[in-house]
Amino acid sequence: MTNTSHTRLTVQPNDSSKAGQKASAQIIFGRFHQYAVFAVHVRIGLEVQWFVTYAEIEDEVTGAPTVIRQARTLEAAVDGLDEGQQLRPHILDQRAGGTP
Repeated sequence: MTNTSHTRLTVQPNDSSKAGQKASAQIIFGRFHQYAVFAVHVRIGLEVQWFVTYAEIEDEVTGAPTVIRQARTLEAAVDGLDEGQQLRPHILDQRAGGTP
C-alpha cells in the first residue's frame, strides 16, 4: 500500500499514442484503502485524465476494481471521497523531467 502522507507523484504529459495507458503511478487511499487514483493518457485533449477506482466492486468484464470517477484534475477526481481531501497537500504533481 502507498503511504499518502509523503507521496511524490510524477505525471507524464499526455501522449495520445498511449491512450488508455497509465500516465502516473496509482495512489491507494481511503480509510480502508478502498480507492486508487491515477492519471491516464487520453486520445483527445491536451491533458491526462484522472481516474478513481473502488476496490470493493469488481468490473464484471475485467474483474478489476470498478472505475467510479473520471476527471480533468486530481482535485476533482478525489473531491468528497474518504480521505481524498488529505491527498492534495501531500502530492507533488510534477511533469516528467520537470522541476518540483
